[in-house]
Amino acid sequence: MRKIGRLYSSIIYQNVGVLITLGLIRVLFGDYGLYPNKDLLSIYNDMILYLVPVLLAYTGGRLFGNSRGGIAAAMTVFALALSSQAPMIIGAMLLGPLVGLIFAFAEKRLEKWIPPGFELFFGNLLVAIFGLTFMMISYKFLGGFLASIIHHILVIMETIVAEGWLPMTALIVEPLKVLFFNNVINHGFLVPIGIQEAKETGRSVFFLVEDNPGPGLGILLAYLIHSPKTMRKNTYLSAIIHFFGGIHEVYFPYVLKNPLLIFAAIGGGMAGNYIFELLNCGLVSVSSPASILFMIILSPHGSLLNNVIGIFLSALVSFLLALCLLQLSKRRTVHIENDKMLKSLGSAVPFSYAESEEAISEEAVPTRPIQTIVFACEAGMGSSALAAAMLRKHLKEHQLEITVSHCSVNAIPANAELIITHRQFYAMLKRDYADKTVIKINSFVDEREYHTVIQFLLDQQTEDTVDLHPHQVLLNAKAKDKEEAIRQVGQRMVDLGFAQSSYIDEMLEREKHFTTYIGKGLAVPHGMTESRQAVNKLGIVVAVFPEGVSFDGHDVFIAIGIASHGEEQVHLLSIIAQLLDEEEALETLKYATDYQTVIQILKKFGL
Repeated sequence: MRKIGRLYSSIIYQNVGVLITLGLIRVLFGDYGLYPNKDLLSIYNDMILYLVPVLLAYTGGRLFGNSRGGIAAAMTVFALALSSQAPMIIGAMLLGPLVGLIFAFAEKRLEKWIPPGFELFFGNLLVAIFGLTFMMISYKFLGGFLASIIHHILVIMETIVAEGWLPMTALIVEPLKVLFFNNVINHGFLVPIGIQEAKETGRSVFFLVEDNPGPGLGILLAYLIHSPKTMRKNTYLSAIIHFFGGIHEVYFPYVLKNPLLIFAAIGGGMAGNYIFELLNCGLVSVSSPASILFMIILSPHGSLLNNVIGIFLSALVSFLLALCLLQLSKRRTVHIENDKMLKSLGSAVPFSYAESEEAISEEAVPTRPIQTIVFACEAGMGSSALAAAMLRKHLKEHQLEITVSHCSVNAIPANAELIITHRQFYAMLKRDYADKTVIKINSFVDEREYHTVIQFLLDQQTEDTVDLHPHQVLLNAKAKDKEEAIRQVGQRMVDLGFAQSSYIDEMLEREKHFTTYIGKGLAVPHGMTESRQAVNKLGIVVAVFPEGVSFDGHDVFIAIGIASHGEEQVHLLSIIAQLLDEEEALETLKYATDYQTVIQILKKFGL
């Protein structure tokens, strides 16, 4: 169920801009808009009847069947939209992914039967056949059927509102919301229904049910009073981001750390829904992000004050309930004076960087410098976008050039080297991406969380540099030919854990095709590009051959073996090449009789 919710959430999220455009058209040019204009309002009707369903269908189809599956899905839903005067938003959400899935299945099955060179021809033909087939089915058979289902759903939802049951939805919405089902509930269920209702009535209260920032604001304000002074800055920042930035996830950890506060959220939600129902509140479109500023913009003419009253009353009720509940649990939730208590209690205040430090310490340090970091949250838009922006600021302060992006937990990019997520999703991502480093944090606004991550990155980069020790130096080495010399260097790499035994063969194979002699008695044996899997971690081994070894007719006295990956290898080779300009250093290395002499010279050049 959660995966289905995430799917629909992803579809809506990628088209939020169009939905907000619909709302702005309604606010500006609707019958009760600021500048009523029936001609311009007709754009709204055509968009919601045809454009929006087609876009939603294309997005859903593309998620399973790439762009061709998306095109087939768009054609299917376009025919569906033509068959009925009801907006086929729900139909697009259902059929888009389904058509994309069927198309992907058929394409995979037929792939082996396509002659080489005809891939493009048959690929486009398959789109046309699928599109035409599903267009006819949807136009002739599905249009009326889905229109009837949509009508019954709207009747049920209108009955819930008319019979006074809307406040009770908070009993379901608020607990699921703080468990990070917020986008699943809103984009997967409430928004499609809200769009259908807004087409008929010009507004929908369902755009406010989950998006109402009041309950979260009340809880954060209560924490401002009860939190220690050291925590108030984070709480204040959370309140600003929540209410004006529209990122509600920032208050979830407060409730998760003190589950009693769920009753404050439910109470605030029920109060807000009651006012929304009583005063005929609603928005003309989805507010994404769920900021009070967006809600003001998307409030229909004559409903702005009513919407604001409902939001602030829900905040007041939530605030008062949270104050009482925090007072009841005061011994557990306040008066934490120092980090020792914070760690021992598992942090009774919302953000426990102790847990983050522990999670990071449990992670295996990557064997190469981290260049790509991804923040992952439920939908990949709100809290993860905020966290990515905050980390970029810290990286800039520490002069670390690392790419930071954000995404949904279901869409982790393949090039992600470090995944940072809320602890709610840590176990799932750790299981699904066992080959990547995954870090959990408890709050996306706590500065200490980012300090911990930055320290991890600094430590990792430090550990990733070459740290020379005596056992990495072979003095007075002897070899009858270059193959034996390379084997000696490679075996020491294997013994030190830098590489696997197969790396020695890779080094020898490279030497057959390209000599690693670089001039002035210096050679740099290393593996081929394909040998990266045989490298365990970055490391070098230095072998000194006082009598020399022939490398294709050139006498080599110093062999510096490298175990590394692509970018690291280029960096090390550029450093080693500097030795060619230092003949005195080369002569000293050539006749070195102690380890420290070799180490000191190489360290001068940055090794």
